[in-house]
Amino acid sequence: MVNESEPREGTISSVNHAIDVLEFLSENGAATVTDIAKGTGLPRPTLYRLLRTLSSRRITRSDRKRYLLTLRLHELGVRASGADLLQIRVQPILDHVADEVGLTAHFAVLDGDAAAYIAKRDVAGAIQMTSRVGWRAPLHCTAVGKVLLSAAGIPQGLELTRQTGNTITERGALAGEIERVRQQGFALDDEELLPGLRCVAVPLREGASVIGAVSASGRADQILDPSELAATLLAML
Repeated sequence: MVNESEPREGTISSVNHAIDVLEFLSENGAATVTDIAKGTGLPRPTLYRLLRTLSSRRITRSDRKRYLLTLRLHELGVRASGADLLQIRVQPILDHVADEVGLTAHFAVLDGDAAAYIAKRDVAGAIQMTSRVGWRAPLHCTAVGKVLLSAAGIPQGLELTRQTGNTITERGALAGEIERVRQQGFALDDEELLPGLRCVAVPLREGASVIGAVSASGRADQILDPSELAATLLAML
């Protein structure tokens, strides 16, 4: 049973309670609300709210007044493991890119309506960027995002939030840009995410499928010929 008297400073109680429920179900299998209340020490009204929320997110389901876990957590775990394996696979590529061209290298994959950065290699003295492993970047104003859109298409309802004066904020203009990316085989972020930052990205393929995008980023005055940099990147993949 959970010790409710234990302080959990700096944490969110509802999240802790949800994890208590998940751990109980993982250890005991299908259980009624009464069973879960006894096992976790949580009040029934709290449990009903938690279980409704977890069920709405497909993490639990009910069967004859008993609740049990779905495979959703397993699915998330597999995706996390896959991201780790992909990071291990692409890190040497990013190291090679950074060493050869002297620019910060990234690798990102499509994650819903964003580009998820799963690997990065910094270069000393490079422009400071907000990117980091785990960051979800906008698709419409990053080079990696444009490459991913060129493979997957532009989602309905994608928000085209302005980041700089160069950001594309009209859907028609973005569609034209993405078609240009398809034709030329690379994407350019020309100070569209951050002033002074330029970035070139190319697709990383597995067979005919695009599994992600590799980019090189630096100051605008460091990337004067994007097509030449793109050709260099493609030759390294």
